[in-house]
Amino acid sequence: MPLHRGRLTSLPDIKSIRPLTREDLEEIKAKRSLPVVARWLGATPKGVTGVGLLYSANTVGAVLGCLLAGFYLLRVHDMAIATLVAAAVA
Repeated sequence: MPLHRGRLTSLPDIKSIRPLTREDLEEIKAKRSLPVVARWLGATPKGVTGVGLLYSANTVGAVLGCLLAGFYLLRVHDMAIATLVAAAVA
């Protein structure tokens, strides 16, 4: 991980081998969103519960999306429809 002013950061270095792509920026945004929401909700018991619910809802959504894609979309429709649905959701 690169250092920035003596602190570790997950942001890529300016002298990176390849330029940033859209996927890289979305990954950085996704990695940074949970700590920002956690800081916004605060360290109260209610805030910690909210962060836990948010994290678990994200996990449940990912599992349901995988199950839907694997057992319904690819079984009933072809790969092109499943790809279009994935692109529409993302």
